[in-house]
Amino acid sequence: MLDKRAGINKRISELRDTIRVLGHSLDKKRKEHLMDVLNELSVFAPRLTDAVKDALYSAFNYDGPRQLPAVQVKELM
Repeated sequence: MLDKRAGINKRISELRDTIRVLGHSLDKKRKEHLMDVLNELSVFAPRLTDAVKDALYSAFNYDGPRQLPAVQVKELM
């Protein structure tokens, strides 16, 4: 599911870039409205902390609950 989520996030990012590029052909008022809508949608974008938390959960689930040095956690992530 994490791989699927990463793929979806990548596609969303690509689509936002496309929208921004196409927005250059709009008049100023429509372009401002488009940027406002994109900014509102950014509320739903995953935060870095969520991604790190997901990676940590994945690493710990992979090797079971035990104490790991930071280097091993990094390798598992």
